[in-house]
Amino acid sequence: MAKGASASVATTFTHSPSSLVLFWFAFSLPLIVWDSVYVFLRPRTMEGGDLHWPLWVPYKLYGEVDHVYGWKAFNANSGFTGAQSFMNIVESLMYVYYAVVYYQNSVKVGGKKVIVGRKAAAAVLIVFSAAVMTVSKTVLYCEFSLPFFLFCFDLSSGCLDIVSCLYCVSACLSGTTCNRGLKIPEKVIALTV
Repeated sequence: MAKGASASVATTFTHSPSSLVLFWFAFSLPLIVWDSVYVFLRPRTMEGGDLHWPLWVPYKLYGEVDHVYGWKAFNANSGFTGAQSFMNIVESLMYVYYAVVYYQNSVKVGGKKVIVGRKAAAAVLIVFSAAVMTVSKTVLYCEFSLPFFLFCFDLSSGCLDIVSCLYCVSACLSGTTCNRGLKIPEKVIALTV
């Protein structure tokens, strides 16, 4: 070392996920698997299919509310649902990679479990990329759903809560009127279906 030069201090990157992040993975990943299996095994998982009962019974109602999951989109050969489920799987695999790296490589530093060095940096980059995918899909879904929710939560429509809104949307989309006698305007339906 040259005279007068100060010694550089080597620092190592460390990272530790919050308990909330780990809880979110434990909650959301099984739901994504359930949803993806439903989509990729359609029509067998849909109402009338041999795999529908008991695991995918809730999708009967959901497919009536969100036509992307129902017979309407399936019969129209819509590829959006399958593409969305494929992206859910890619995103989930990225989250699983992050969790595996954390659980297999964490060490105790100052009483806290952390991952260290290049593995920590790679894991953070992967989980950040997956989070960007999650946010972008949420924005995409909101883009399609926003006209419905603006209609539903309009004070003049009479729908002031989410349960009433979903009921009205499902009734209106099935060609009937909801219990308030509302019909969703055709221009709103055209924007979302």
